[in-house]
Amino acid sequence: MLEIAKEFGDSEVFTIADMYNEFVDYFKPYNLRTNGWNSRLSIEDLCDIASNVKKELPGVDFGYNDWNFENPEKRKRIFEVIERIQEYEREHGLVKDEEKIMTHIGMQFHTSTEASLEEIEKAIDEASRFGLPIDITELDIAREIDGFNYENATEEELAAARKLEIKKQNEIMKLLSRLVREGKVRGITVWSLTDDLCCDICYGKFGSITGYDGKNYFGKDMDEEIILTPEEEQLINENIEREAKRREEELKSRRPLQDYCYHVHTERCGHAAKDTSDERYIQEAISGGIKKIAFTDHTPLPIGKSVRPNSRMDIAEFESYLSSIKYFKERYRDKIEIESGVEFEYSDRDLDFMQDIRSEVDKMILGQHFVIKEDGEEVGIARKNRKTNF
Repeated sequence: MLEIAKEFGDSEVFTIADMYNEFVDYFKPYNLRTNGWNSRLSIEDLCDIASNVKKELPGVDFGYNDWNFENPEKRKRIFEVIERIQEYEREHGLVKDEEKIMTHIGMQFHTSTEASLEEIEKAIDEASRFGLPIDITELDIAREIDGFNYENATEEELAAARKLEIKKQNEIMKLLSRLVREGKVRGITVWSLTDDLCCDICYGKFGSITGYDGKNYFGKDMDEEIILTPEEEQLINENIEREAKRREEELKSRRPLQDYCYHVHTERCGHAAKDTSDERYIQEAISGGIKKIAFTDHTPLPIGKSVRPNSRMDIAEFESYLSSIKYFKERYRDKIEIESGVEFEYSDRDLDFMQDIRSEVDKMILGQHFVIKEDGEEVGIARKNRKTNF
């Protein structure tokens, strides 16, 4: 980064760096991330690094960058991070512009046409209290209508839905453009040139905003007034009502062989469904007729123990894992019983550590993927011509 920033700096090109990027989890309860390098470095550690880098690059604009600012819960947690960075600046006397280690706030706005215009504007207004320029850094707007069944829609229903999507997309673009004109937003950067490059949440949903020049995007005039006819609104509503009824009937028809599940992994272990929230598992369990669920991700091991890729959570993630389960246990208490747990391997080597883990969870299930020989060698267990070693 130093070499790139210096190269552009020497060319008198304004250089911005996302020094602090996505410190808050993507999903509820929006804990601070503890995976990857976040498992070993604190916010203050990153501030130490930024302070040293800033001495080499005094002209580079350092920012905190994150997404889903339009969600009040996540916005609150993001603001707590920003406050900690600014507190670091005050404590270390970094008051001059060339010394400050955070000089803008980047709002990614990977969003959708279902986003609240009120919350988008509120996010920008509330962020202004930090006294920093605000950039829209990774804009794409997935076009979708909640509850609408696109797959089984008639041609007339689909045409009406697409018209409503563009209307909502226009409204978001007009809002952001107005905020730029009012000086509340410094600038807008589009995420991708085509929908093929959109992030996962908008892929295949016409998310791109290309050709933006303050008035037009993607060949569309933002000031064009789009009005749905009563007939078009009725077509959309009928589709949504039909889909809701279909889902209700499907739920009634489900009869699980058992109404509990005590073997549920999360994305933390690296081999469960990627980018799937804990809440999604709970919602799917409820829709499937499950009355009790226990999260039993592969138990972490102490720092220093051998951990193979895509096998188990990092020990640093364990606290947020328990925090998430506790959060949803209360949130869904009237719909499903939720417990915490881990899947573990028995060994004399880790017995004391496993006892400590046991005191933190409701359940432990045995999944013996390896054994440890007397000399301490860890040996994987072969199963159906496949050797597993976690």
